[in-house]
Amino acid sequence: MEQPPAKVLIIDDEPAIRDLLRRGLAGPRYKVTAVASGVAAVEAAKIERFDVALCDLMMPVMDGQETLKALKKIDSGIEVVMITGHATFENAVEAMRNGAYDYIPKPFELDQIRAVIARALERGRLAERVVALEQLDQLKSEFLANMSHEFHTPLNAIMGYTSLVLDGIYGAVPQAQAPALERVKANAQNLNMMINDLLDYSKLAAGLMPVQSEEVDVSGIVREAADVLRPLAEEKGLALAVEAEDMILIRSDRDKIKQIVLALGGNAVKFASRGRVSVRVDADGAGGAVLAVSDTGPGIEPEDVPMIFQEFRQLEGSWTRRYGGTGLGLTLVKKLVQILGGTISVESSPGLGSNFTVKLPRASGVRSNDALVEIRTQAGH
Repeated sequence: MEQPPAKVLIIDDEPAIRDLLRRGLAGPRYKVTAVASGVAAVEAAKIERFDVALCDLMMPVMDGQETLKALKKIDSGIEVVMITGHATFENAVEAMRNGAYDYIPKPFELDQIRAVIARALERGRLAERVVALEQLDQLKSEFLANMSHEFHTPLNAIMGYTSLVLDGIYGAVPQAQAPALERVKANAQNLNMMINDLLDYSKLAAGLMPVQSEEVDVSGIVREAADVLRPLAEEKGLALAVEAEDMILIRSDRDKIKQIVLALGGNAVKFASRGRVSVRVDADGAGGAVLAVSDTGPGIEPEDVPMIFQEFRQLEGSWTRRYGGTGLGLTLVKKLVQILGGTISVESSPGLGSNFTVKLPRASGVRSNDALVEIRTQAGH
């Protein structure tokens, strides 16, 4: 499909320059509009969208810098090339700060102008693709976030009816069939956890996860989470140690703190095959709380530590096959910590286990959903 001609706006108070550029860019590749002032350029940009503007710096009434800023305000996607016979380093720096694509001193060659326009158009096309991809990614995240009911309804039915069959509600279960049904139930539960991870990640990425701020007792939340984790640890023969002060009060989101503790504790139980898992919470002296989850698992190689918070990243293929999961667990933890205004760090040594530390502020600086776009672009696993 043949591309339409690029729309070029020439802004210069010298008729000779306007005529030179108009003639030099004549042809099927460009549709050229020439105006004699910044004011006229702004009016033209309000009526028609231009791909590239060639703007003189020194003009009466409205100079090039003011014209540049006005054009960018009307259409941030327009690529503006500044042209001047008064080239200075300061002018060039100011133009770039105001959003200019390039800065060309007079006199110039027409080939130079054509080359700059070609590069500017390519950057504009790439920027449009980036915006389109970001919009597509946003729509994908919103779609997944809104599909919670559709994902969970059939899966809950599978788990529910399997449990009823195993409980003998529909009659005695033959001994040979019981292990197979237990495997169905266990795998459905694993699938449910993975779906929950994907949905939570999508809600965070789409800015659809609400954040509640209230006074909460972090010690109580940790003890509640430990009650959930203890049977899982005992099933693997692991000791679960909980150290929590009587009460540590902060303003934050109760459910998200519990989700953080459960995710870190569950991860520790999953990877540790011997020894113990420890969950500890202390006041930090500034009215906040410090959570620490440690284990005696295999640990993490130093070169792998920077990757563990990256989306969909799992260390070494054999680990993925052995432990399963989506590779989103620690990503979600980091993002949840961030929207609560906290930080997370990890210390680990191969063969000696890992220790994750989460610091939550006194008044959790709960971040609005507008900040989730920034969070989405940061490293996380």
